[in-house]
Amino acid sequence: MMITWTHTGLRLALLCLFWGILSCSNGDLSATSQQSMDAISGPFTDSNHVADSSLPNGDIGIVSVVDSNGAADGVLSDDTSATAVLDSIDAPPRAVCDYDGDGFQSEACGGTDCNDASPAVNPKADDVLKGHCIKSWKTEHVVSGIGSFLDMVIDPKGKRHIAYHSGESGLAYAHESGSSWVLKSLDTDESVGSNLSLSLDSKGFFHISYLDLKWTRLKYATNGTGNVALAVLDQGLVGWFSSLAVDKSGRVHVAYRDTKHGTTRYATCANNCQLSSTWTFEDVDDEGDAGKFATITVDKDGRPYVAYTVIDQNEFRVAHKKDGVWVVEIVATGGPSGWCMSSTVDDSGNVYLSYMDKVDGMLRFASRVDDIWRTEAIAPAAVDVFGGQSSSIQMDYFGRLHVAWTDDSGEGLKYAWCPVLCDGLCCDGWDSMIIDANAFVPQGVSVALDQQGRPNVAYVTGGGSQATLKIAVPLCAETPFDANCDGTDGNDSDGDGFASISSGGLDCNDSDAAINPGAIDIPDDTIDSNCNGQDGS
Repeated sequence: MMITWTHTGLRLALLCLFWGILSCSNGDLSATSQQSMDAISGPFTDSNHVADSSLPNGDIGIVSVVDSNGAADGVLSDDTSATAVLDSIDAPPRAVCDYDGDGFQSEACGGTDCNDASPAVNPKADDVLKGHCIKSWKTEHVVSGIGSFLDMVIDPKGKRHIAYHSGESGLAYAHESGSSWVLKSLDTDESVGSNLSLSLDSKGFFHISYLDLKWTRLKYATNGTGNVALAVLDQGLVGWFSSLAVDKSGRVHVAYRDTKHGTTRYATCANNCQLSSTWTFEDVDDEGDAGKFATITVDKDGRPYVAYTVIDQNEFRVAHKKDGVWVVEIVATGGPSGWCMSSTVDDSGNVYLSYMDKVDGMLRFASRVDDIWRTEAIAPAAVDVFGGQSSSIQMDYFGRLHVAWTDDSGEGLKYAWCPVLCDGLCCDGWDSMIIDANAFVPQGVSVALDQQGRPNVAYVTGGGSQATLKIAVPLCAETPFDANCDGTDGNDSDGDGFASISSGGLDCNDSDAAINPGAIDIPDDTIDSNCNGQDGS
């Protein structure tokens, strides 16, 4: 059963004051017959996919992407029978004594907000070194001779994990152990491992969805039993655009395309997921040729959000579960949009998407904040070049958005970030910079964030036997500032990105980088890792 909501709205004035920290240049991406979508984890994920001209409808693969700079927004209507229309709605002007809308009046009005231009600066803010400026990047070599699909996550201890297509050796997995990388083959059939998506559960076990191209079926890999286990989840022209997420309870969620029936499919499992019989399946949307470029993310309560395109109807849709029924919302219509999507969600249940608009080649951004969809562009396209074909988006603990993508206009691998959102859009536009001008592999980009909110970007350079998996890590020059208006900048002795309580921050143990408000609290270890006053159980 499917319910379609419509977007209508009024046009109001958008008031956001710029809060720029990082200055960079914009970039674009090119379209190719092979595309992918890769997942980002934490509670978020996307996936990678590849085009195959032998498939019905010319199915292509997915990539994670991000954008911002336009202003088309929508508000949900009470009329569920009307045709979907995307209109624009923005926030009304804020009171001049609280221009940034953070709930604190400016000092000029007799209030206590020492910077009424930025909602991130107010007396209740965590006084951390949030004004970082990335000056350059260093790259690390992981493995050579791989395929182009990959996905990366970072665990609570800061160790990186990567699932990747190893070319003729199928699906492989790499993780850090000490100062070195451990490489493992998971499924050695050369036809498997594309369209992959990776996530870790709270115990650190991996979960990977991927395509078996030879038998056109969706497969799954996990080490949750202590050993690597493989399972066939669905078969019969399925598995393209697979995207996987694991919620806080450990339930696994997968979205993917059923090519034979032209539907968006959803599979989920709570326990013993290495057994195919423990999974349940359902259609998310069977109206039109649906399911391409699918990406899934889950909120803190385990609710799934699935974004995808409906090619024959030129629509970009997002579906979420409400009272056991999939509610479908139309984000954009009127042209090929919503290609190569990636998604993430914050603790308030606000959803953020990156995608390519194939009409104008823009790398674009969409947000669903307070049940209202808003969109903007992040990067314009160069002549005859489509932006955002291979990109990945993540949100850090501070609410800052990060995206990495490849650009075949000559700028290679690029990175952009949005320091502050105003009503779901980037207040001061997206700042961007080049990471590696020599990189361009459409399916090979994934961004993951460490506990300090610093982006780590996994990507592929070269091709064939020369294809190399690398990770780019920023070299940052911190720009301290007084975020909580106490007259001094906070102290961060352990370098975890959180200021100590004694200096106005929220870090309850400033001598241990693994303990801070952004950490995941490992249950029953007698340590309050996330500074909430108690150990998780």
